[in-house]
Amino acid sequence: MISSTLVTLSHELRQAAARRAYADVERLALRLSKTADAEIRSLPGGDPAVREVAAWTKELFDRTATLLRIARASHTAELRRVTFLQRYLRCPDRRAGRVKMAL
Repeated sequence: MISSTLVTLSHELRQAAARRAYADVERLALRLSKTADAEIRSLPGGDPAVREVAAWTKELFDRTATLLRIARASHTAELRRVTFLQRYLRCPDRRAGRVKMAL
């Protein structure tokens, strides 16, 4: 059985991954790992819940890794779009700084 603490942490982890908060993802993944480890260690040896928690944690990390790959690809596409569009922005006229108006 998955504890409510793990469920809450998984929700926070998915939200951090979706908003591209990479430092938060790292912090939450580490916290979730430690919490899952503590939960598994508290169970008696041979308990089937150990496999359940381990499988649930692996699935969560796999989904989070996929979300992070998508976010990274999205960031890359945005940066490429910006550099592409900058080619078409008007450059300031360099002559304007040297032109003096005679009044």
